Amino acid sequence: MSRKTKTPERPREDADQVPDRLTLACKAERITLEALATDGDAPAIPRFTMLAYTGEPMHVEGWRFPVVVDLEGLSIPSQRRPVRFGHSMYAGVGHTERIAVENGRLIAEGIVSRETAAAKEVVASGKRGFPWQASIGAQVAQAEFVRGGKSVTVNGRTFEGPLYVARRTVLGEISFVDLGADGGTAATIAAQQQENDLMDETTDTQVTQTEETKPAVTPEPARAVQTDGSGKEAAPSVNPVTEIRAQALAESKRIAAIRRICGTKFPQIEEQAIAEGWTEEKTELEKLRASRPKAPAVHVSSDTMSGQVLEAACMLTGKVTKVEELYDEKTLDAASRRFRGGIGLQELLLEAARANGYTGWNFRDSREVLRCAFGQSLQAGFSTIDIGGILSNVANKFLLEGFFSVERTWRNITAVRNVSDFKAVTSYRLVGKDQYEKVAPGGELKHGTL
Repeated sequence: MSRKTKTPERPREDADQVPDRLTLACKAERITLEALATDGDAPAIPRFTMLAYTGEPMHVEGWRFPVVVDLEGLSIPSQRRPVRFGHSMYAGVGHTERIAVENGRLIAEGIVSRETAAAKEVVASGKRGFPWQASIGAQVAQAEFVRGGKSVTVNGRTFEGPLYVARRTVLGEISFVDLGADGGTAATIAAQQQENDLMDETTDTQVTQTEETKPAVTPEPARAVQTDGSGKEAAPSVNPVTEIRAQALAESKRIAAIRRICGTKFPQIEEQAIAEGWTEEKTELEKLRASRPKAPAVHVSSDTMSGQVLEAACMLTGKVTKVEELYDEKTLDAASRRFRGGIGLQELLLEAARANGYTGWNFRDSREVLRCAFGQSLQAGFSTIDIGGILSNVANKFLLEGFFSVERTWRNITAVRNVSDFKAVTSYRLVGKDQYEKVAPGGELKHGTL
C-alpha cells in the first residue's frame, strides 16, 4: 500500500501581510540647494529642488520584496508639506512649495525655512558636497502583490515580480537622509549661494555638474582636511549626522521627562517647559512651586475705609444732628462718597468682613460673613475695623442724641454724676427730715434716726 505525502503549501504573500507605512529613498539623482534672494541685508534663504522618488522598486524595511509606489494613486494633501531630517518630527528642515509627478517621477521644490540644527547641518553639509538622499514617508491605503514570473506596468515602466505595488498612498512628509531604502543609492547636493567667497566657488562648481558630465561610477566624496595653521592635519571632526541624531534623541528624552513630571495636572507648565527648552530640574522646581498651598487672602484696608468711616456712614444714615462735631471733614467726605445712599446693617457687616479677610461680594454665606466681620477668620490681615466697637459707638451716640432731645426739667431736682454707660443706674445717699438740732459742745449726738 503506497503512502502519499502532501507537499506543504507556500505561505501566501498578499497585501494583507504588509505594513501600512513605507519610506522610499531616491535613486542616484541630484538634490540642489540655492540661495533665495532677499531685500536688504537679510541673509539669503536656501531653496532646494529634489527628486523625491524615481518610480523604481526599492527595498523597504518591513517589506519582504521590493516596493513600487504607483504615482498615479499617490494622494498629495497639500503642496506645503514638511521636510525633515531622517523622518524625525524633532529635526525639521523646511517645507515644500511645489510637489508634482513628472514623467513617472516625484519632484519636490521648497525652502529651508526652519531655524534648527538639522536645517543648518543639511545646508552646510550639502555645500561641502555631502551625498544626501531624499526619502518620502507615505501611508499605504492599498497594496498589490505581484508573484514571481508575472510582470506589471507601473509609472510607465514594466517590472517583473515578485514585488509589491502600492496602488493607493497618501504622501506624509519628505526627508533628507544619509542612507535610504536602497543602500547603493546616492545623491549629491549643490549648495549655491549668491554671496560665496572664492573658496566656496570652487566647491560649488564641482557639486553642480550635470548628470551628463558625472562619471559612470560615483567616487566616494573626499574627506575634508582641516589644518591647525602649521601644516599638520587637525583632529577629525565629529560626524554631523551622528550629532544631529544625538540631539534629536536628547530632545525626545527631555520632552518625555517633562510630560512625565507634569502629568495631567500642570498643562501650562508642560507647554512652557517644552517651548522654552527647560531642563528636568527646572520643570520639577516649577511644579513644586505650583503645588505649594496658596497663602491666605489678606486684605489690608485703605486709608479711606476705616472704622471711623463706617461709624460716620452709620451716623449720616441715621441723620444725627451736629455730626460734624463728632468726625473731621475728611472722614465725613469719605463716608459720603463711599455710601451715597446710606449704609445698611448687611453692608456694614460685609465691609467689616472684607476688611478681615472675606473674599465674597454678597451676603449669601451669612455665617462666614459674621465670622470674618467679628475677627474669627484665620484669613484676617492687619485691620483697624472692629465691628463690635463700631456698633457700640454708634449705639452710644444715638442714645446720647436721644438723651439730650427730651425735656430737661429733671436737672432742677437731680444731680449729675459720671456713669460708665447709658444703662439704668441705682445710687444711694443719706437723706434727712429737714429738721436740725443743735449739737452739744462736745460734738456728741444724743440720738438720731437713719
